[in-house]
Amino acid sequence: MRPESGRDLQSSALARVLLGILAVGGACLLKLYFGQADGLQLAWLLRPTAALVALFSGLEFVSQGVEGFHNAARNVLIAPTCSGVNFLAICLVTGALPGLLRLRSLAGQLGWLLLIAASAYLLTLLVNTGRILLAIELLQLDVYGELLTRERLHRVEGVVIYYLFLCFFSAALSTMLNPAPARQKGAAVLAKRLSLSTALWPLVCYLAFSLGLPLLNGAYRQHPGRFVEHGLTVLLCSGGLGLMVGLAARLWSRKRQRGHNHNSAYETNHTHC
Repeated sequence: MRPESGRDLQSSALARVLLGILAVGGACLLKLYFGQADGLQLAWLLRPTAALVALFSGLEFVSQGVEGFHNAARNVLIAPTCSGVNFLAICLVTGALPGLLRLRSLAGQLGWLLLIAASAYLLTLLVNTGRILLAIELLQLDVYGELLTRERLHRVEGVVIYYLFLCFFSAALSTMLNPAPARQKGAAVLAKRLSLSTALWPLVCYLAFSLGLPLLNGAYRQHPGRFVEHGLTVLLCSGGLGLMVGLAARLWSRKRQRGHNHNSAYETNHTHC
C-alpha cells in the first residue's frame, strides 16, 4: 500500500470534519424539530414503542392521534414526551464522532454513520420500551408523597436508564473500533471498555443535549422552575452514575490484573508435564 500524500490526508480530514458537522447538526435538528412534535409526527417512534410495550406487558394501547397511545385499563399514556427522540439524538452523536475520528476511508466513515443511525434507532426503541414497562410498574407503588412524586421518580428512572445504556452503547462501539486481543473475552473486554473516559464521553453528550441545547435556544424559559429541577436531577444522577461506572471498571480491571499476575507467577514457579 502506498503511503497517503499530504493532499490525501487533507481530503480525509476535510471529509471527517464535514461528516462530523453533518452528524452533530442532524442530531441537533432532530431534537429541536421533534422535541416539540405531536403524536402523529412522532408516530415513527411512538407506534413501534407502543407495540413493543403491548407485546411485553399484555396491555392494549390505542392511538389518540396527536396525544400518543393510551391504555384505558391502567390509564397509561405514551405521550410525545415519551418518544425517546432526545435519547436517539444523543446516541447518534455518541456513536458517530468516535467512528469518524478512528476510520480513515470515506466509505468506512459513511458506512459507520449508517450503522450508527440504524443501531441508535433500534436501541432507542428497546431502551424506551424497557423504561416505559418499568414506569408502568412503578406507578402502582404506594410510596408517593409531597417529596417523592410520581413525576420525580419517573424523571430519575429515565436519567438512570438512558445514561447507563449510553455507556454500554459507547463501550460496545469502542470494542468494535478497537478490537481486544483474542485472549480477552466477555467481562474482561467490557470492563476494559467501561472505563472512566468511556463513561465521560456519553456524559458530555447527554448533558449537552439535555441541558445545553435548551439553554441555548431558550426553551428553558417556558418552565424555568421545572427546568432547574430537571437539570439538577440530570447532573446528580448522570454524574454520580458516570463516576460509579468508571470506578467499578477500574476496580474490576485491577482485580483481573492481580489475578493475571498471580497466574503468571504460578506458571513460572511450577513445571508442567
